[in-house]
Amino acid sequence: MAVVLTIIGSAVIAHALVERARQAQAVVAAPTLPALPVVAVAHPEAGALFTAYDPATGNLATLASQREPFCPPVGACQSVRPDAFVLLNGATGQPRARTPLTGDASNAADTLLLLDDAARQRAYAISPDAMTSFSTVNGALVG
Repeated sequence: MAVVLTIIGSAVIAHALVERARQAQAVVAAPTLPALPVVAVAHPEAGALFTAYDPATGNLATLASQREPFCPPVGACQSVRPDAFVLLNGATGQPRARTPLTGDASNAADTLLLLDDAARQRAYAISPDAMTSFSTVNGALVG
C-alpha cells in the first residue's frame, strides 16, 4: 500500500512540476515611449506614385500626380498616371524641383518602376517602351 501511495504521490508532484514548466512567462507591457516628432510631410501636389531615395544627394525622387488614386468600396480602383517628376529634400520633405511629364519626358507617365543611380545622381523612370532619366541634383530631364 505504501508503494502505491508513493507512486501516486510522485506522479502528482511530477505532473505539477511539468505543468508549472509549461506555463508561459508573464506578459510584460511594452514600454511607454514619447511620440515621434514630425519633421515634415512629403505630399507633392497630390501624391507620390513612385519614389526612389538618392543617398548621394540626400534627395527623394518621386513621380507624382495631382490626383489621388480613388478606390470605391466595390469595383476596381481608378488608375492614376504621374504628371510630374518631383524632387524632394530627403530630410524635410520640402519640394526642391518639379519637372512636368510633357514633351520628351512624357514617356515617364507610363512608368512601371523608378530606379536611383547614386553614382551618376540620376533617377530612371522605366516604362514598357522607354527609359527616361532625371537628375537627382536639380530634377532636370537628362534623357
